[in-house]
Parts: sequence; structure tokens; C-alpha cells
Amino acid sequence: MSNRFTLCPDIVRDMSISIESCVCIRVAFVLVVLVFIGHFDSKVCFAENNNDRFALIIQPDPEVKALIEASNYLAAELLARERNLDPRIIAALSVKNGKQNEAFDIFADFIREAPENRKRELANQAVNFFLHNVSAEIGEEFSHFLQEGGVLILSDDQVTCAEVNFLIRAGRFEEAEHKVNLLLDSAYAEDSLINTVMLLVANLDLHRDFNPERNAVLYEKLLRKFPDNFRVKLQWIGSLTMADPSRALVELDLVRSGHPSDYASRESSIRLLRGNAFSQLGEYDRAKSEYSALIGTNYEAVARGRISANEFQGNLEQRIQQQLREQIAQSHQRFEVPEPAGRPWGIIIGVNAVIIAIIFFLWWRTRK
Repeated sequence: MSNRFTLCPDIVRDMSISIESCVCIRVAFVLVVLVFIGHFDSKVCFAENNNDRFALIIQPDPEVKALIEASNYLAAELLARERNLDPRIIAALSVKNGKQNEAFDIFADFIREAPENRKRELANQAVNFFLHNVSAEIGEEFSHFLQEGGVLILSDDQVTCAEVNFLIRAGRFEEAEHKVNLLLDSAYAEDSLINTVMLLVANLDLHRDFNPERNAVLYEKLLRKFPDNFRVKLQWIGSLTMADPSRALVELDLVRSGHPSDYASRESSIRLLRGNAFSQLGEYDRAKSEYSALIGTNYEAVARGRISANEFQGNLEQRIQQQLREQIAQSHQRFEVPEPAGRPWGIIIGVNAVIIAIIFFLWWRTRK
């Protein structure tokens, strides 16, 4: 298998809402979205559960669907070929029946004959199918197959973008981060780069280390490439809620005044960001107000979790402060000199006795 990477799949095109619900992350409360399900128009959708069961939903052919549900993939493929169904359905069943190379050819022919403005989209879907229903290595082989066969002509930057996605899937995050920085520093500015950066940050936070400064730098570079992209703007502000929460609040206010329509359409996401920034600053009451406004929305579960986390954090800080006050009070008591209860008669008598002795000694010396 070739170790070249040749396709840049837009594998997270529709993940903006789920990503934006977790752009602000704390060490103890990481929310990560990894959405990788191939989507093939309205005719065919693939999924894979923990039992490695292949699910294929076909409309409008119930007989083929019934054969698939009965795990009779060979009969399903024969019937699909007989009825000349969508080539992608036949290709998918060919994969299930162990005919990988034939599936490659079917997918490639379908992409090659597609309109030019849809080739990349359909190729991305096909690569996603192999990535999720076969393996990442087969997905890489198929992307190389498309390039070598002239089905798709990609630029060097598009190839690098594809390589990043495969590196992320392989867990080679340092290499992926290096190549993402190369893309961010280059002239490459396709929408696929936005999804790739978001995917990388989510995986780095989940599998490597939580580094708010690194995330803020990556998103700031991305914002320079897409200054008018509101989604990118929110991602960048979200990264600031941990790295620089005060600035994040300022930027959110600027967004409200500069982009009122976008602000209104993403108000729930922005309330979550504001709550996270206030939480990071220790202003738990203001954070609770923002989170409480999300009850009854798609962010309710996240909001309730943040409210509980803030209450725990606030109570913990109060206990720590009380313990510090008690320790300081105890340390002061150790060095205090107690006030005498009355006159120090012992000291007075002792001093007088010494004075009398000195006087008697001097009188005795003068007599001599």
C-alpha cells in the first residue's frame, strides 16, 4: 500500500453546530465532537455499530433492504445489480462481499461521470465510506487510486490537507499539527481547511494534552485566512475563553454590535461562550445566569453540567478560603504575648531586692 496521501476529504462539512457547542473546554470538562458518517444523498446511508454490523438503508427498494437486514449481502448485491440500482449501493455491497478492487472501480466510474462541480463532494463521500466501513488504510488506498487514475486532480495543498486527515485518524497528532501549521502559513484557503483545523484541535484536546494557548494560536491563524467567516470567528473566541477570558468577552460584545444578524442566529452558542468565560474568571453567578438561559435549548445538558461544575468549584473555593483564614488566625495566636492578669509582684519584689543589695554594698564599702 502506498504511503502517499492524495485526497482532501471535507469529512466534517456539517459539524459546525456540534463543534461550536464545545469550542470552550476546561481540563475537567472536555466536550469533543468526532462526526465521521458517510452520507450518500437520500438513497444510501452507511453506519457501523459496536458489533461491526453493516447497516444499509435503501429507498425505494424494500426487497434489497430486507436482504441486507438478514445479512444476506451476496443475494442483496445480485438483486441490486439485476435492478440496476445506484452504483454506490452495488459498490458498498461489493465491499461487504470481499470485492474491494471492484468496488474501487465502481466508485471511481461514478465519480468520473459526475458533474465537475460535484466530483470532490462525491469523492469525499466515497472515501468516508471506506474509512468507516472498511479501514483507514483502505480509505487511503482509495484516495491514491482516485488520484492515480486521473479521477481527481488535486493541488499540493489539497494533498497535504488530505494527509492531515489521515494522520489524525492514525493518531499521529504531532505530524498532523505540523502540516496544519504549514497550510495555515500558506496561501491555501479552501473551506476544507476549516474543518481540518477543528478536527485537529478536538483530537489534540482529547488524545494529547489540553493547551488553550496552542488552540488560540491555531484559530487566530485560521481567522486571518477567513476573516469574514462567522463560524471561524466563534471558534477563535471560544478558544480565548480559556486562554484569555476577558478578551473573549470583549470580542463577543464586538460581535454583537458588528454582526447583529449572525449573533441572533447563534445566540445559544454565544451564551455558552459567555458562560464559559465568566466561569473561567470565577464570576459564577454571571456564568449561571448565562447557562440558565440555555435551559430548554439544545444546549440544556451542557448548561446543567456547567452549572453543577460551577457550584462545586465555588463551594470548593469557599472552603479553601475558610481554611486559609483559620490557619492565618492560628498562626497569629502563636506569637501573641498575653496581657498580664494583674501587677507583676514577683518582678517588683525582685527588682527592689537587687536595689537594696546594691545600696547595702555601697554603704559597706564607704565604712571601710
